[in-house]
Amino acid sequence: MVNGTTANQIGDKFIAKLVDPYENVIRITDWAILAGISNDFTVGRISFTEGSTTVSGYGTSFNLNPGDSIIVGNTLLEVATQVSPMHLELAAPAPFSASMVEFMLETNVNSQFTYYYRWSHTNEEFSEFQLLTRDMNPGDLMFITWDGTRPVWLDIKAEVDYLAASTSITLIDITFTIESADGTIVSCPQYCLDCTDPFSYSGCANIRPCADDTNIFKPYQLTKSNNLYRQLTEITSDIFGWDVRYYRTEPRERTRDVIFMEYSLFDVVDQQNLKVSVPDNEFPTEAMNFDIFGIGFEDFEIHITDYQFEKAFGQFKRPRVKDYLYFPKNNKMYEVKSIALADEFNVNHTYWRVMLTKYQDRSAVIKNSQAEAELENLVVGIEDIFGAEIQDEYTKTTKPQQLQGVSHIWEDGVRTSSNALVKIVDYNLKNRWTIVSKHHYDLSTVPFEENAVEYLQKAKQSQDENLALTFWLSPTFDSIDNTKYTIINGESFGVGLTIRISSSKLELMVNNQVHTFMHGMILGSDEWYGIVINLSNDFMEIGAHIYYLNDQLNYTRPQDGDNNLELQFSEIRPVTQKFIWDLDKGYQLRGGKLKMTNIRIWDKLVEEEQHSNILNQTLVRDAQHALVIDNAIPSLSYQRYRNSR
Repeated sequence: MVNGTTANQIGDKFIAKLVDPYENVIRITDWAILAGISNDFTVGRISFTEGSTTVSGYGTSFNLNPGDSIIVGNTLLEVATQVSPMHLELAAPAPFSASMVEFMLETNVNSQFTYYYRWSHTNEEFSEFQLLTRDMNPGDLMFITWDGTRPVWLDIKAEVDYLAASTSITLIDITFTIESADGTIVSCPQYCLDCTDPFSYSGCANIRPCADDTNIFKPYQLTKSNNLYRQLTEITSDIFGWDVRYYRTEPRERTRDVIFMEYSLFDVVDQQNLKVSVPDNEFPTEAMNFDIFGIGFEDFEIHITDYQFEKAFGQFKRPRVKDYLYFPKNNKMYEVKSIALADEFNVNHTYWRVMLTKYQDRSAVIKNSQAEAELENLVVGIEDIFGAEIQDEYTKTTKPQQLQGVSHIWEDGVRTSSNALVKIVDYNLKNRWTIVSKHHYDLSTVPFEENAVEYLQKAKQSQDENLALTFWLSPTFDSIDNTKYTIINGESFGVGLTIRISSSKLELMVNNQVHTFMHGMILGSDEWYGIVINLSNDFMEIGAHIYYLNDQLNYTRPQDGDNNLELQFSEIRPVTQKFIWDLDKGYQLRGGKLKMTNIRIWDKLVEEEQHSNILNQTLVRDAQHALVIDNAIPSLSYQRYRNSR
């Protein structure tokens, strides 16, 4: 079982993720991972003093030899000799002091993690997990070179491969040495537990004051209180002010209305960055107000100093009603509602009190081309922000590929045609209490390699997209049959993708290039296997994974346990060419000795921790990412044909 970053059973695994990505990174030049074990000899607590070699134990039961190390925080302390089960002498003086702290021992051949890595530029789609080594071969972490202009996210998976009895193992610290685009090589500790002692973890945040007399405020050099007040105002604004983008307007003189005392038209004459102050640094609440005019938010007051405004826009300029500004702090655009002089010390005039309200795109304000271009990026509506997500949520909720009615007399929304010979069998494929599928295709009723089912989704793949395919299949051929049976076909004249399986191999034909995976499994007739295949253009790799549905093992699992799938084959292989094809035909199932159901084609990679969830779904949850969803449900709406000619 895994508890945080501690595991106590063989097969336990967890993923350590970066909180923030690396920026400006070219490559990883080295890495170091520190893990510790706890057992019957790490009971009790220890204390020691900086500069001393003596370690005192309380309730301990040391069983150490010279040269062994204990781990305190993320620091290794080498043992010179064990005086007693409660007394150690170190080989070197302790670099810090600690009182009544826990400790761990180094990992060994009997208790250790195996580490895997994956990476991403978006923190949404990741590469497949690869074994973490210091090799420089394709597929290794230290082989990868990034362009330095995009953030890099790194995940480390720790999996317990060996573990002695009555022992737990903990991941303590991960350190990457990175090379940046400017050639700098930096060692970056990225992961540590909460510090039991502030100096026991190198890499934890320790803020230390530093003395620098170059910016010390020297009040006795100021002779007049007014100057002191003005300087304090400017210093306060410069230090505590918030950066904003301010758009200054001026009225058109010819539109002056002396009856209503107003101007009809305004022009945006300039836009600059300046600093503004928020009284007491109290921003308005984020509560939204809903009325017939839409969504609004609370008005609030800011202060703009004369110096800041004139530095940005010129001497004798001042804020005006109908000016507007963008506040990056809360990511909102405001309009100036009113302006007032401040009640200041000694009747000085150093800043303006400006009341802000929600920005409105007024037809009376004529914007210049630069302001218009900036506003397109700063001011957006619901459709601009959530349009794609709203459509995704609509697709995800309505599930048109699975639940829609007949769209044409010859289509059912997923398939365009079906061979009249293909047999759809009513069969509950169960993973314990989860019904994975209620129907499947029996493709053995269709002559070998004849079209059985054709989908609406065209066989098309661009260089900027990734592709994933998931299936459930049951072979009906015997173990000595070496014929390759087509799982899915999306190929024409050597262009496109075809996936085949035989008793010994899984084969992917991509643009006339064969990728053969020797699965080494004994495929049982009438047994069911889940297949996950990832083809990544982002990470230039193919991942193939085969799971076995073991009914007998699942029924012996605890009632509150997960529905288990046995991973029997997994291989990730780097490629040198991107996956690109565009055919004027849909993906197809072909006749052969296979039973198939839950055919899915995705526009997003299926991450390892989601394999079980995806394979166990009858009704697809993330339907917005699915290109094909076929549960082998009988339909009366697609065309059935006896002879494809």
